Amino acid sequence: MKNFLKSILPPVLLDIYRKLRGNVLKISPKEFKVWWFKYSSSHTNSNDISQELTDMINYFIETKTFINASGFWLYLCKTHIKLLVDNGIENYKQTIEKKHYWGEASLDSRLIKPIINDKISLDIDTQMIFKSHDNCSINESIGHNISNVFLLNYIVNNKLGNYLDFMEESTFGNPITINYNNKRISFALLNSILEVDVVLKNIELKEGHRFLELGAGSGRTCIAMCKTKKNIKYIICDIPPALYISQENLSKEFSEKKIFKFQNFKSFSDVRDDMISAEIAFISPEQLQLIPDKFIDTSIAIDCLHEMTNETVVGYFEQFNRISDTLYFKSQVKQWADTSHKSLDIDTYPIRDNWTKVLHEQSIVPNDYFNAIYKM
Repeated sequence: MKNFLKSILPPVLLDIYRKLRGNVLKISPKEFKVWWFKYSSSHTNSNDISQELTDMINYFIETKTFINASGFWLYLCKTHIKLLVDNGIENYKQTIEKKHYWGEASLDSRLIKPIINDKISLDIDTQMIFKSHDNCSINESIGHNISNVFLLNYIVNNKLGNYLDFMEESTFGNPITINYNNKRISFALLNSILEVDVVLKNIELKEGHRFLELGAGSGRTCIAMCKTKKNIKYIICDIPPALYISQENLSKEFSEKKIFKFQNFKSFSDVRDDMISAEIAFISPEQLQLIPDKFIDTSIAIDCLHEMTNETVVGYFEQFNRISDTLYFKSQVKQWADTSHKSLDIDTYPIRDNWTKVLHEQSIVPNDYFNAIYKM
């Protein structure tokens, strides 16, 4: 079976296969730095790498966050930068996002196993199952389409379909979608609905509620939350190239909103007025430490903590405790990535004694993940 998979999978998907097999690919900060200087120098006479992305990476590699980053994260950074340069940000949902969700949105994924035998009650065009997608083989396309149907069916059957009244996958990034009620539906959008619903059922939002999301990826949860609740504010804290992707994605999705784009500030007082008035803002992990105490109502960390070293997780939990009133995080029940000597699991995250548990339970979908909400 292993040799068969290697023979049919393209190189970019072999990485995911190795990851699921437990063979986590890593590079060191020194290796990344050497690669980046060589890679960026070879593209100095072209427009392949945007100046905003270049500035973010050059800033990142001089930070403590970069030195302490897990080797797996640095490997992903390198891989995603190359995918952006080779295919353009206009196709990131067919390349980077597809790679991220390939293991989850396939028919043999254990993450959707609990719903794989659910009766399909949706009124859908069965021809949609055979819709092909750019940068996908026909087998990959069909797998994504069927997985989308399963997850959509689960959401509708659990009375969450009302979120689709004001949500639709945007065309930016060339998404992998199915059609339902004349709307574009993606695996990312459906996961965001599950996460937003957890937040709204367990946290009371106030006028101007300010969120901070760590490791927001493409910004999909921010989009879903802002589509659901109008008078909120959102800060995204991430490393490149994810920070660049979310900034581009949200700037196009919410062109009418006041957006604070990433900049190299070293004192919050220098940007206080702009940060306070911004509806969406983008910062680095280093700048998270400059955020004033209790400036954030709710901190969010979705599908990212289990890819960090234990020391990094402890550091972020200290910041969450300092800056926010509530915390929502979603992680793997058992950490698969070998980032530290001791793996984290559902019971070993560094919850503080002064936190009150609101929610801490394994999710049904995606299976092998859990949702946790704590009030400080």
